[in-house]
Amino acid sequence: MFLKSKLNFFTFIIITIATLFPSSGNASIKDSVSIGGALRFNYRYKSWNKDNTNKGGDFVFDMFAIKAKAQYDKLFLKAEYRFYPSQFGGGILKEGYIGYRISDNNQIVIGTTQVPFGVNPYIGNSYFYNMQYYIGFEDDYDNGIKWTYNHNNWTIDLAYFKNAEGGNSSDNKRYSYDPTTSFQEIGQWNIRVDRSLKSATIGASAQYGKILNFDTDKKHNSWAIEGHITKDFLSTKRLNVKLEALYFNYEDMPDHQITMGAYNSSYNVASEASVYSVAVAYKIPIEESIIDYIQIYNDYSYMNKSYSGFNDSQMNVTGMLIAAGPIYTYIDYAQGKNQDWFGPWGSYGPNSNENGMSRGDANPSWEGWFNINIGYYF
Repeated sequence: MFLKSKLNFFTFIIITIATLFPSSGNASIKDSVSIGGALRFNYRYKSWNKDNTNKGGDFVFDMFAIKAKAQYDKLFLKAEYRFYPSQFGGGILKEGYIGYRISDNNQIVIGTTQVPFGVNPYIGNSYFYNMQYYIGFEDDYDNGIKWTYNHNNWTIDLAYFKNAEGGNSSDNKRYSYDPTTSFQEIGQWNIRVDRSLKSATIGASAQYGKILNFDTDKKHNSWAIEGHITKDFLSTKRLNVKLEALYFNYEDMPDHQITMGAYNSSYNVASEASVYSVAVAYKIPIEESIIDYIQIYNDYSYMNKSYSGFNDSQMNVTGMLIAAGPIYTYIDYAQGKNQDWFGPWGSYGPNSNENGMSRGDANPSWEGWFNINIGYYF
């Protein structure tokens, strides 16, 4: 009864706030339904994995996705369901929500929707995203309700999420990283504000929530703040730079660690840290060719852990995107130090509770993953 009252109260507040903002009227809306999707494959070569390097890497199925969009008067729907190999979780709902367009400037969505935090839609340029993704602060999706306001170059997002997508803390068959195993999100508030300028966007986000520890039956406070700026350079605006600084704290966690999970696996992460990221990309249009453009980029992240005895993590991805009609090809060389996905640490090493983005090795070497992702989008 308390939960129902709480959600009803939140829905009332968010709709009331939305109606207070000015509107330029409702534009003519046409009813529509569209179906799309994607099919992707990966070539992978991992420097630390001898089984992989001895055979010259491998070429594997990445995922198949079905996407749907629909609109009826002021109501709209968006959904994406992905099929991964069974070892990475099999069928996974990435996002799925129903929305209501209050006016040209206001809309509310409910369901599995992207958490409004950080650079929108994400800071990374590569197939691998950025460090923030692997600790739950980039391209994250949860179950809840979100209001978005756009007017005069301002974008404001206000959201409440009851829990992570799926709802079951021990179920790691999901797209984005959230607390798992003994930990579960049990209520989270988010706000993000963006201001668009002539060739730049500047913004900030805040997050506050509760984490339930099933082992101790204790509820922990969790919170995070970040600031970001994205800017296009040159008269052609082909050069893009994104900067973000992030601080997060899961308070009073056992051993200063929290378990994060997705893609059917999990690993420990330091419960308090700062993350600094810079992503640079340059787009090269290709004329009179089957290739539309090539975008070259370098994305770098540094994770500074707050506790004594914890060793910092780094991640760098250098690569290019080749766009040719419906075919998008990412060619990346991703490197990591104490990054669970790029090296013999965390869930891919012998000491998953000690290394990687948790305590980390004191003297880690750079490990590399060369990857080619080929995707057809329809």
